[in-house]
Amino acid sequence: MNKILLIMIAFLVIGCAGVGFSWQDASTVRLGDTGAEVIDKMQAKPYMIKASTVDGKIVETYIWSFTNGMTGSSQVVSFVLTDGKVTSVPTITESIKNQ
Repeated sequence: MNKILLIMIAFLVIGCAGVGFSWQDASTVRLGDTGAEVIDKMQAKPYMIKASTVDGKIVETYIWSFTNGMTGSSQVVSFVLTDGKVTSVPTITESIKNQ
């Protein structure tokens, strides 16, 4: 019985990847927010940050991505920051917020 329980727990742990987030939290991010404010609003550090320099400005993309291998569901959201301030946010509709 204990082996079965351990195997089930292992599948649950292995079955998920990334950083979970809520669409409700993502909808609170606004243009002009700092990176720290975005992380605070998302309640977790990003899964990945991509950075580059464009026309002498530092452009970062903060990415949250979560996949549930057990259900096959996934969600991804990203925010673009230029010189430390949010300059692009996705459109998050009411129907998405309630997922």
